[in-house]
Amino acid sequence: MAAKRKGKTIPPLKALSIERWGEEMFKSWKCGYDRSFEPTMQRFIDLNRKELEFLGITARIVTVDFKAALEVETSGFIGAVAVKAPNTGLIAADLVVTGRFGEDSSEIIDFVGDKIRPEYSESFKLLHTPPVSPPVLLECCRYVDLYLEAEHTSWRHFVNEKRRERFPSSATMWDEYACRVSVDPLQSLNFNNRINTLTDRHRERFQVNYALAMALDKIEHSMLPPGTMLAYGHRIERARRLLQQRKTEPTESIPIHGYDISIIKKLKHAANLVLADKTESKAAWRLDYTEFFERYVQYLFSNAARMKGGSIRCNQRYGIYGGVKPAWGMSHLEPDIVIATAEEIIVADAKYKSHFYNWDSATEDLRETFRHDLHQVLAYSALVSTSAQRCTRCVLVYPYTRFSRHDLMTGADGTVRVSIVGVPFTRNSVRDTIDSLAELL
Repeated sequence: MAAKRKGKTIPPLKALSIERWGEEMFKSWKCGYDRSFEPTMQRFIDLNRKELEFLGITARIVTVDFKAALEVETSGFIGAVAVKAPNTGLIAADLVVTGRFGEDSSEIIDFVGDKIRPEYSESFKLLHTPPVSPPVLLECCRYVDLYLEAEHTSWRHFVNEKRRERFPSSATMWDEYACRVSVDPLQSLNFNNRINTLTDRHRERFQVNYALAMALDKIEHSMLPPGTMLAYGHRIERARRLLQQRKTEPTESIPIHGYDISIIKKLKHAANLVLADKTESKAAWRLDYTEFFERYVQYLFSNAARMKGGSIRCNQRYGIYGGVKPAWGMSHLEPDIVIATAEEIIVADAKYKSHFYNWDSATEDLRETFRHDLHQVLAYSALVSTSAQRCTRCVLVYPYTRFSRHDLMTGADGTVRVSIVGVPFTRNSVRDTIDSLAELL
């Protein structure tokens, strides 16, 4: 997934990790007058500040063995964005952030449906087609832009029309005239002539209008991200007003001619993509991977609960009430998953952390983060318990290469069971994982 241009390669980064790029990374980007690599690294940070912020990457210069290195710390985002070379200021390569444990998000993103979508930015272009293709919705928005831009262009064709006139011409339809007059001699002074007229009301214009209607329907029946809706709201409204006054003609594709001017060629090309339900966008993209894992686990538990006849509630909010709250106080608690069966209530919480991959490691960081996770899920168990039914089971879910489960007992009387579960994050393991979770329930 690393991107190349003129021999330059940037190895993909992993989410929620820290990596260091040494001088080797910047050799081809170093300017001749620089004595050290530190100015080159600083220019890289300055030139790509917005691109790095888009992916939630923090970059800083550190010293390793008396040499400068660029330390890059990734956040919970995965995605891709093109970065500029420090020596030229031109786009040089795609910077890609992947899953922390080598997962392929494009394999399983369709399982979460509309619950979470990648966020795309036309402000940052990629050199190569992204592994997670932008939705056709983005192509529809671009088509609206091109359509409104083409409004300022005179786009006319000669149209051969039949027109009834009071005098003949070189284009008179004499065969039709003879048949008509033989039936009704009073029609002898009416001539049907073929006239070539230069007009903007031609077939290809009607087909372009049809593509616009299709694009607007797709946009209005989809969940646009708030930022995109804010940017396109008034343009969509304007395009809809224009379309109300114009004729459309259904088509599967619109021919592109060599004599078409540049903007019309672009408009037709974009229209054909909309009509074919395709996209060629190379927009930068990002996805909140921690939330993605949470939604994926919810999908797994939803199917498992359905197999067992239980009901499931995802991200249900439980309000926190009282007097005056401090500025740092919370208004609600929100368990990832609450499952109710005939016998019990089960609380599950998804954590995109490395605990299963470090099962035999006893670092203080792993210990503290697990302590926090355990306290959180136990607090949720008390929150969802009722007088009629107690929560006697909690589940902490982490990513892992295969399905794995370990049970612990806690509580004053040892009646609260905590299952620590590892689930694979791959498409071919979904069915087996659901079956295993159904057995857990």
